[in-house]
Amino acid sequence: MEGTATMKDKHSAETADAIFYLKTIRCNALAEKRACAKPDNPFAPFPGMEKDFEEASKTVCYVNSILNELDKDRNSTQDKVTKSFIAGATDNLMFYTVIIGIAGMAGVGIVAISVALNTSPFVISGIAIAAALIQETWNRMKLKKPRKRF
Repeated sequence: MEGTATMKDKHSAETADAIFYLKTIRCNALAEKRACAKPDNPFAPFPGMEKDFEEASKTVCYVNSILNELDKDRNSTQDKVTKSFIAGATDNLMFYTVIIGIAGMAGVGIVAISVALNTSPFVISGIAIAAALIQETWNRMKLKKPRKRF
């Protein structure tokens, strides 16, 4: 388990270094493109600097495409984490909804029995709790093996 965490951290660090390096290259290419462009029209190169301007433009496009791919990979990993979180939260929500429903039905049953027997629901609940404790004690006594006497 520790090896995978280390590899993940190493991969994250390498990816962060690569992104930093690519952003530096893009920044330098944009600066070169600005240096080759006319001040009044930044999308048009100075006469005679078309080749440098075109090379800087291609570098910027290429680096942007690589950064977009890296961002897609990172987003897909985040999407997987988000989907698993939502699936777990949905499972927990369904579990608690079912438990609340069962508890509600038990409460309705206790009230129905108390109305039928003309007693308080607290008495019925106390009897149910006492019966559960007695049953658990009885089961533990039956499972208990006799001790050896010396």
